[in-house]
Amino acid sequence: MNTLMFQYASQAQQTAGLFGNHLGDKGVCTLLNGLADLQGQTVGQRTLELWSGDAQGMDAPLLPRETSRDSTALHTHITQAFVLLELDLGGNGVSSEGLRVLSSYLRCHSQLKYLGLAKTNVADISAWENLFDSLTTNVLLTHIILDECHLGDQGVELFANMLRYNQSLTKIDLDYNSVGDRGGNAIIEALFGRRCRLLSHLSLEGNNISVALINKIQQEIQLNLPNNY
Repeated sequence: MNTLMFQYASQAQQTAGLFGNHLGDKGVCTLLNGLADLQGQTVGQRTLELWSGDAQGMDAPLLPRETSRDSTALHTHITQAFVLLELDLGGNGVSSEGLRVLSSYLRCHSQLKYLGLAKTNVADISAWENLFDSLTTNVLLTHIILDECHLGDQGVELFANMLRYNQSLTKIDLDYNSVGDRGGNAIIEALFGRRCRLLSHLSLEGNNISVALINKIQQEIQLNLPNNY
């Protein structure tokens, strides 16, 4: 993980494509701690809530404030502000604990424009609610991937409630989430209430939404697209 942090520190803007690396909750927590530190915030200065007593028997922060020789070397290599714009954590076996840590990162440190969470399918609904709540007032994230996350109607209703208030998201992928018309109706209601920030892309493939409702959703998106799309 230190090697990865050195690589990120060498450039000002970064993309972290980590899909399918089997990081698990512990790896994701360590990664996000390191990213927060690189972005000029030490773990002790801001509340990132990275206590993980429920994850793998740990009862302390996964990455305490660093005082090691590696930490000193890392900070001497940072010559300009680090900004992470794209992060893909899909297919990493992240569960509820990892999502809660990610929620804290999004609230306190994130400058992400793209977030990939495909196949994050073992988290409970309260963890998803926490994540979506962290995006309600986010003004930077424009694209989120949530394919194959087992959200179901309940999870998509929570997502739609966030979407109603979020003012940055324009591209959304929700394929294969066992969503029916209940979730589909929540999405279209969110679209109706979100006139000031319109979507350019919404994918709902592989769900159980009726053809009529899918057509209605896509029609609503197409009707409101700028002429240059």
